[in-house]
Amino acid sequence: MGNIIFGDIDFNINAVAFKLASTFTAETINGTTPITQRVWVKWMRENYQKMTITHVLADIDTVLDVEARDGRPTVFNDTSSQSNLMDAKYTVENMGLPTPKVLLLPTSIVGANSLVGFDSQYALHEITNVSASYQAIEQFVLRRATAMRFDFGVALFKLFDESFTGLTIGS
Repeated sequence: MGNIIFGDIDFNINAVAFKLASTFTAETINGTTPITQRVWVKWMRENYQKMTITHVLADIDTVLDVEARDGRPTVFNDTSSQSNLMDAKYTVENMGLPTPKVLLLPTSIVGANSLVGFDSQYALHEITNVSASYQAIEQFVLRRATAMRFDFGVALFKLFDESFTGLTIGS
């Protein structure tokens, strides 16, 4: 995953492009306010015409910062269910905000204060090689042993660079 995120010249893998959280808002983004609801929504929707962020890679501290972001709607501050307010309600029909699955990685792999979003449909290409183990299976069959054996190899590659997007929070 480190090669997929940060690139690898030897394997001709490009690094994921990261944007600063402050590019999505005029609000102050710093160590105390690393991410806001405005930044989260704008980042999730930024490339809506070409991808949907289905998965987010991050370390546990970054996920906790996203969870505790300023402006996040909660049951305590969402007034949409209060009937005594005179509010001109509306819905955004084409908002298209995904609910991504979060994959926790060690900080050494994904980086501190870093979110990597990707579209699982176009981001990764998995290759399973079963022919590499042909000799092992042949030897197993010729021994006439009775046991279960699984031999295969799996490789994961970046399919389309445009299916990845990165966000650095706290800056």
